Amino acid sequence: MGRPEKPIKSYTHAAGGFACLLRGARERAGNPTYRDMAEADGCTVSYSQLSKAASGESMPTWTVTESFINSVNELRTQGDTEDLGMWFERWHKATKREDTERDMPPRLRRRARHARPTEPIIVPLAADPTKATTAEEFIRQLKILKAWSGLTLAQISGRSKVPTSTLSDTLKRTTLPKLPFVEAFVLACGGRRADVAVWKEAWRNIKVSALLADTPTAGAAVRLVEKELNVGPDDASKRVAKTVAYLRNAPDAGVPRQRPEWLQNAVEGRPGDELKVLLTGRTGNRATRRRTGHIPRTARLHDEGYESPAR
Repeated sequence: MGRPEKPIKSYTHAAGGFACLLRGARERAGNPTYRDMAEADGCTVSYSQLSKAASGESMPTWTVTESFINSVNELRTQGDTEDLGMWFERWHKATKREDTERDMPPRLRRRARHARPTEPIIVPLAADPTKATTAEEFIRQLKILKAWSGLTLAQISGRSKVPTSTLSDTLKRTTLPKLPFVEAFVLACGGRRADVAVWKEAWRNIKVSALLADTPTAGAAVRLVEKELNVGPDDASKRVAKTVAYLRNAPDAGVPRQRPEWLQNAVEGRPGDELKVLLTGRTGNRATRRRTGHIPRTARLHDEGYESPAR
């Protein structure tokens, strides 16, 4: 395996944006090394030229771009091949845009390259829904997935059977899309069933964390999750356990937030008695359990990655 690629410093200008698309094509082919790509029959350039094309420093020539796409098509083991005609159109538009940027005064060129301040400055290697902790961040990961797919909204619409207007409106919102939309979108962008499962789990964590923030007690939280996700009481308890563990392990777990006291204590590793009963099935009172013969819902925190603090 070769060395990890350096991140693209900015993909709002022509070369950076085009390099982002090239990296997406390479990733869809299984991330072959540039040396392997250079040895493909359809490649007529060196591996260093292929690597430079995906660096985002400058626009590659069409000969280099054509060799890049021919290589990934030859080395691809699954999925659809890249359309060379569509890639020529992308390359032609990006080249014209680069010429326009080059003729701009330095001040306007800088403004053009940073015209979208809400987008990340560094291009991630791939979309990762597990990095999202809010609905807005989840939508951003969907946008990154679209960029890496190299598909237009019309093409995604054709694959997913979701209207183009719905796709466009959803990607402009800052609220969680519906779960069927997420599944259709990920599959249309080239994701596999295993990828869909990761996106769904991230969606549920964000959805449930928002529900937990609006409930005064742990019992109310489980009942709300049961109602909103349309699941049984045991599954609702397990879902709460997973989300509490998710909040504990989130990068911003230590940042103070407006949370109910029971939830903040649980995130800090101090779950209250009610939460312990709901999530571990242990009341702490053996006499009561013997008398009632009932053990509450079982969704042990340690089974979901939650570790209780040492006593």
